[in-house]
Amino acid sequence: QQLHTFSYIFVYRLVFLFFLAVPPPRNVHVSCQNAKVSVSWDYSKQQPHTIFRINISGSSETTDHHFDLSHFVWKSEENYKDFLYVTVTAIQGDSQSEGVQSNSFSFNYLKTVDTQCSLDFPPVDVKEDESGATVSFPNPVHFYKELEQTVNPNAAPVFQYIVSSVKNHCICSVYRVDTCKLDVPFPEGVKKCVRLKGTLFDSNFVNQLVVRETAEICAHVSTGKFKLGGFLQRLDDRDSKAGSDQPLSDSFLYPDRRLSESSNQELEDCVSLGSEEDEQESVSPYDSPQAVMLDLGDGDMVTGYKG
Repeated sequence: QQLHTFSYIFVYRLVFLFFLAVPPPRNVHVSCQNAKVSVSWDYSKQQPHTIFRINISGSSETTDHHFDLSHFVWKSEENYKDFLYVTVTAIQGDSQSEGVQSNSFSFNYLKTVDTQCSLDFPPVDVKEDESGATVSFPNPVHFYKELEQTVNPNAAPVFQYIVSSVKNHCICSVYRVDTCKLDVPFPEGVKKCVRLKGTLFDSNFVNQLVVRETAEICAHVSTGKFKLGGFLQRLDDRDSKAGSDQPLSDSFLYPDRRLSESSNQELEDCVSLGSEEDEQESVSPYDSPQAVMLDLGDGDMVTGYKG
């Protein structure tokens, strides 16, 4: 029995010395710069030739003190939505250090992680017209090749975005459209500038990917015709989340989830949140607007309202 005990102690010490011989990496940290995800670490330059093994559902090796994780993160929709972390191990010959774990990270806003990753808002074009301004930008699902190659098109992903102007907040939702467009009204004499931010949902509204708020973007004069791609409906401004950094609430926008289940329908829905003056207007049920289809010419149709 004493011989067995001695053997266990001897093996334990060998394993301990095996790891102790190679110092581990320090300050292992994952950072997100838009769609690019990378891990970096510190290591003493006085050490002999060292190889670093990066483990994240599979392993890779490098002699650098950093490694690009983007190819793994965007390999599948499940990956970028998951709770992720990296383990880095230093290897010198036949010996290796203990593995050092990084901060946790995810592109899914609903995951509790150390580092919440998000995407930049796509390039926005704001053109001035007679009534206000036309805001347009590419749908993030198609703008980012990382999303386009991982998102299941049959899952009907929904991009909800807020357009904030001097007087109004508009919340819009798009399905299966390449370019998002919205007509934003402005009071006369006011500089026509907007800010935008958004959230990408899957078809079940379970996962949320945040698209960061833009800086202020101001209009330039346009001579072209604008195609309105949605409808406007006035709601209580107190329910607006435009000033929040959090994703939009799907329950606020979608009391009827059947909207997200339409098979192949291209749809852009917009909700206009009015000013306090608009909130105080009392509208009789008999005076409530009725939805009508309007022809803008050249086959361009829009859902409007008449009193």
